[in-house]
Amino acid sequence: MVSKKPLTLYFLTGETMVVDRKDVVNLMTDPFAVFIMLFAANIIRAINALVLNLPLGLLETIILSAGLAAVLWETLLSMGVILAWLGERAGRTIVAPVPLITFVAILLNDVAILWIYSRVLDMDVWNFATVSKIFLLNYVIHLGFECFFSAIVVPKLKRSTGEEMVYETVMRSAAREAAGFREEAANPPRLDSHQLLVAGEAIAAHEVKLVEADEHYVFVHFSDVKLHVRERFGSLVRMLKTSQGIQVHKSYWVAFSHIREVQPKRDGSLILVLEDSTTIPVARGRASIFRDRYQRWKTLREAGRYSLTVEQ
Repeated sequence: MVSKKPLTLYFLTGETMVVDRKDVVNLMTDPFAVFIMLFAANIIRAINALVLNLPLGLLETIILSAGLAAVLWETLLSMGVILAWLGERAGRTIVAPVPLITFVAILLNDVAILWIYSRVLDMDVWNFATVSKIFLLNYVIHLGFECFFSAIVVPKLKRSTGEEMVYETVMRSAAREAAGFREEAANPPRLDSHQLLVAGEAIAAHEVKLVEADEHYVFVHFSDVKLHVRERFGSLVRMLKTSQGIQVHKSYWVAFSHIREVQPKRDGSLILVLEDSTTIPVARGRASIFRDRYQRWKTLREAGRYSLTVEQ
């Protein structure tokens, strides 16, 4: 079974990563990541010093900026680790937009820093107008650097964890099949065990129970997870073409082993009762091919020809 990681990160550029606490640490301690974040934070604090007209010399400003940059980096790292830990404790995947994490981290830092400036340096900066101006300035600058971060660091870490290799393998397989190249199996048919890259997470195809399209949203059900994904419904169905399941409706693909009961209707269509007691329709035009393939799958399973099943 593919392990379900506790935190999904969504970046401003559309990149996604599914991570655990170790991945968060690797992401934040990557040399490129450290450089980008500390450089961005140094630029931000140096601009703040000029805007606020801090009574500090050049060397003092540089030292202060570097120290505050390190504090912001540590805040972002701590928030990522805490979110991953909370996901582990809850037994589910937490979805966290990175711009929102950045928003909270900068807000916490800026409020604390401006309060300290007002007390230690006796500056008139502890007011709503100044706090808002500094915060918005810092946040906008940081979002720009976040785009560089997601364009450079995230793909690099994905390559190191093999996610892009999984995606390329699936796409090559789909392209070959679309072109008519199919390899004859030397052994009896077995449930396909290739992996899909869905929302940044590698999922074994045989774990997918149901794919459903609900207007503009697409959801993948696997194990005990219902995952909202950015991929198109048609693309996911093509990726699952060699898996033991079938598209039964314009909005549903279902794994055969997730079906508990088939209920016929008077108009020739069918209703499928799934293992979790939910029901989905089978379009009348797809009912005949569904019956044929489902019956063949049941016959082969009873004969012991399939060794893998969708986990319930």
